[in-house]
Amino acid sequence: MKEVLPFSPERVRMSVIVRDPSNRLTLLAKGSDVQIMPRCKSMELIPEQTHRRTLVYATRGLTEAEL
Repeated sequence: MKEVLPFSPERVRMSVIVRDPSNRLTLLAKGSDVQIMPRCKSMELIPEQTHRRTLVYATRGLTEAEL
């Protein structure tokens, strides 16, 4: 694990940054739909039923420069 961004009342989400065995960096986030969904660029790809949930997960690849 590279870094943990803990849950807080201000962020209303928690994130971790991991480096996999092939050296790729990925941000994994979980939080309320109100906090996560607006940050998703590809929301049109998310099934409609997902929008009725209150806890969601999202991932995004990162570059070294983004750390």
